[in-house]
Amino acid sequence: MGAVVSDDNVVRYTALGVLNCGQVVVVPDGRVGVVQNMKPVAIGEVATCKVRGIMSLVAGAALSAGAKVGVHLVDQEVVAAGTAGSIAAGTLLYSVA
Repeated sequence: MGAVVSDDNVVRYTALGVLNCGQVVVVPDGRVGVVQNMKPVAIGEVATCKVRGIMSLVAGAALSAGAKVGVHLVDQEVVAAGTAGSIAAGTLLYSVA
């Protein structure tokens, strides 16, 4: 019997460190994902990460709608694309001050 391991929106990710619901991570294919598990995920356990859709995150700077943005993985904030320590995440839908 088969099992869905991944689709366009969700990726299963084996945790390299403890993960919490809502945490932003980089999944093995290089995309940014948000951990969906309700309980903390221990090292070696599998997390479900949403990789496509609209994400709501804290902004680390003032940004304009339409700007290319990244996520600073340590601070867990949205920043301008190309900021040191960030990974590209997509396009900002709404301006933030």
